[in-house]
This record gives sequence, C-alpha cells and structure tokens, in this order.
Amino acid sequence: MLANSLISQVVVTNNFQNLTDTDGLVNREVKDIIIENDFGIWIGTIAGLSHYDGVSFTNFTTANSSLNHDHITELEFCQNKIWMVTDSGISSYDGISFTNYTPFEWVD
Repeated sequence: MLANSLISQVVVTNNFQNLTDTDGLVNREVKDIIIENDFGIWIGTIAGLSHYDGVSFTNFTTANSSLNHDHITELEFCQNKIWMVTDSGISSYDGISFTNYTPFEWVD
C-alpha cells in the first residue's frame, strides 16, 4: 500500500530535446558526453568538440583551435579543465586554450 501511494505521487515528465548538426553540433557521431557542473554540456565527436550552453553550440576543431585531433573518444572534467582522449594523444582545455600531450610525454 505504501509503495502504491508513493508511486502515485511521482510525476514523470519527458522534456527531451534532440540536438543535431543542424542545430550547431559539430558532428552527429557522438563518442562521449559530460556535464560540467553548471557550465553546460561538452560533447566529443569524430569531428571535434562541442560545448552546449543551453542555447547554442561552440565548436572546437583542428581548423579553429589548437586541439591536437578532431576524433575525440573520451571526455573527463578534472582540475577545472575538460580533458579529452583523441587519436593523437590527450588534450586539455581550461576555458581559454588547449594543451596537448603526446604519448611520449607520459613516460618519465
């Protein structure tokens, strides 16, 4: 009885919005997505990095930034930076610029 009364009080809403390249996403083939606290959504794709602030996209590619490769396979938020694994190594973005690391720089 208690479970039924609790379930009847839960209101479920489906407020999903589909966003694609026609909305400004750099590419439809998404590899990873992270939410950066209150600062929006970061989306790693096969053609670059997209940041969605709830209104519009900002895209980062090798053509318009110092990102080391457009194919991003993983994203992580750590130390106030977005970290990404690309086909050329690891990149980090601090909100101003990218720093790139090659596999050889990881070895002491």
